[in-house]
Amino acid sequence: MLNLLRPKRPEIALLDPGPPQEHRSALLQAIAEAVYRLRAGLTPSGPLPDPVGAAAMALFDALQARDEANLKRTVGLSIQASEAMASFSRTTVEVRDIEALVQSMASALQRLDGSMKNLDAVGGQTRTVMLESAQLVREGAEAVGASTASVEQIGEALRKLADRAAALTQATAQITEIVGNIDAIASQTNMLALNATIEAARAGESGRGFAVVAQEVKALSGQTARATEDIRRRIDRLRGDTDGLGSCVADAETAMERCRRINADAHAKMSAVEETRESTAERMGDLFRILGEQTDATSQLAATATSISAKLAKTVQYSHAAVAACKQSETLVEEQLADFDNRKPRDYILHRAKSDHLLWKKRLNEMLAGVSRLEASELADHRSCRLGKWYYGDVEPAIRRLPAFAALERPHEAVHVHGKRAAELFARGDHAGAYAEVEKMEAVSTEVIRLLDQLIAR
Repeated sequence: MLNLLRPKRPEIALLDPGPPQEHRSALLQAIAEAVYRLRAGLTPSGPLPDPVGAAAMALFDALQARDEANLKRTVGLSIQASEAMASFSRTTVEVRDIEALVQSMASALQRLDGSMKNLDAVGGQTRTVMLESAQLVREGAEAVGASTASVEQIGEALRKLADRAAALTQATAQITEIVGNIDAIASQTNMLALNATIEAARAGESGRGFAVVAQEVKALSGQTARATEDIRRRIDRLRGDTDGLGSCVADAETAMERCRRINADAHAKMSAVEETRESTAERMGDLFRILGEQTDATSQLAATATSISAKLAKTVQYSHAAVAACKQSETLVEEQLADFDNRKPRDYILHRAKSDHLLWKKRLNEMLAGVSRLEASELADHRSCRLGKWYYGDVEPAIRRLPAFAALERPHEAVHVHGKRAAELFARGDHAGAYAEVEKMEAVSTEVIRLLDQLIAR
């Protein structure tokens, strides 16, 4: 049975004391042998004198107490080293993740910096276009003004033309009236010529000369009638043309009025466009100024992110160096713990189990940090580890009856389950899942350490 209680003092038989001179060398050799066997948990091979036996037991007790103290210090050092190793490994993981994020951010900022510079270039082109548009707007406004002036001039000319057309219509009416008078006179003259002809015929030979004159007057009257008829037809055509001209002038005046309104509306809109352009140009100027500032800020951020990424890469290297240094100290601690295997101080298994569990945690965090490889097959189950072999072995009944002993089984098993699961997930590339399993393992591992401390302090 594994004895975790304080070892009992072996019974030592006493010899009769002999002369010191004769037995000094033998006694010293016997004491050394007795202490060695006592520390190894064996019974001395022979009896010792009472004073010597008492001294040997006192020396044994002192060495046992020193071994227990050294074991606690060594295990404490192992725990601290394992915790530091786990922290360094976890820090390495976090820093490496931050480095990846910063590198991604630096790349994004560099792309953003390029986009901002392109936008600034586009802003310069926009400023040029705005200036050109301002010139075009001014030219358009001037053209609209010139068009309005031309429309006014045309309108004035049309009004004069309308006045002339009205005057022509009035003159045509007067000519028509005159032609009517001439036509009436021609008709009367023709009537007079006809009467003269009749009278000449009555006069006979004496009226022949008068008949000739009457004939000429009649002929002249006919010509006058035909001329007045031609003039009347021409005046009618002129009147129609004058009326058409008046209608065209009226239509032109209507169109000119519409053109005048359109020009006025266009001028008002061009003025509004100019005001909007000026306001837009002012806002664009503010925007371009802000874009310039943002471009400078983005460039600085990109440079800062690149610098941070480089420093994080250095930090990862330093973390790896710290992990390597911790691994060297771990080797020294393991060698020192191995020295206690032969002497088995009190509660050696329980102290060693605490160290084993912190080493388990450290190895899993090293795996997450990529410092070392760890396969699930390398990890023992909760029955095959040092603590498991003791727990399911021949434990003293006094310890088995303790509540801490009964409560130890489930969290101890969970530590191994979560640890093996973390190694399996990490091997499959599911780093997030492995990370979660390690956190679960650390939570139950804390409970295991707490219960082991209760057993040690019983």
